[in-house]
Amino acid sequence: MLTRSWRMLVLHLLIIFFQLIYGDVKALAVQLTAYGRFWGGAAYGSGFADALVAAENPAILADARHFNAGIFTERRFGLTEVPLHMGALMIPVGMGGIGVQVRQFGNSYWKEQAVSGGMGLHLGHDLGIGAQLGYHSTSVYQYGSKGIPTAVLALRWRLGPAWMAGVQVIREGDWQYRIGVGWQSGTGFLLAAECRQQEGKLIPLVQAIYRIIPLLAMQLGVSGWQPAPQWVVMLILGRLRIDGGASMHPQLGFTPTIALVWGK
Repeated sequence: MLTRSWRMLVLHLLIIFFQLIYGDVKALAVQLTAYGRFWGGAAYGSGFADALVAAENPAILADARHFNAGIFTERRFGLTEVPLHMGALMIPVGMGGIGVQVRQFGNSYWKEQAVSGGMGLHLGHDLGIGAQLGYHSTSVYQYGSKGIPTAVLALRWRLGPAWMAGVQVIREGDWQYRIGVGWQSGTGFLLAAECRQQEGKLIPLVQAIYRIIPLLAMQLGVSGWQPAPQWVVMLILGRLRIDGGASMHPQLGFTPTIALVWGK
């Protein structure tokens, strides 16, 4: 296991390496993606989607029926110097909903921020469409800042009583594509799989969410872009949900996460 000082050094060297090789914000978008928590799979079910999930997949906004808000934070590899913070709102409007999302990663020396807004609409009973526009910026101490606009188009359709599928096209510096499917048994269990095409690579994701009792649920996810699984325990207290989770990297260490979600 690497010491704290070595982990910090490795992380900063990786950031500098990506900047030198790619010289563009698009190579650093992964920093604004949570390491200790997956949301992608929850988009392919009807009982586990919330404002934070809608930040990953705006097609969720088509099913907005109640106000929902969420905040999330993680301490990547246990380092207080490079936290990721995220906040999201989902608001029902007419035949769909709108959403607002903000993210920030880093510190005063290296900071990435993203602000986006989205809208979702129903196209018939089984098909929902969502779009999201935003701006992603990176600031480096004594080197200035740069930013790029971002865009997401997402479709989600119900294939049957228990099946749901979706596809996304994402423009954030380069083009990214996602396609996934989920199977849900009642409101208590969801199994989902997603494949992402990003920077010429195919990245699989498998996620399961199980509501053990009305007050408690558990989530487990594995992905092809990191070596460790992610787990989350969800405590459901009426309209408030408290999620605590983590992921463990074999060399860089432990990444704890916590999220608070309010709404139905």
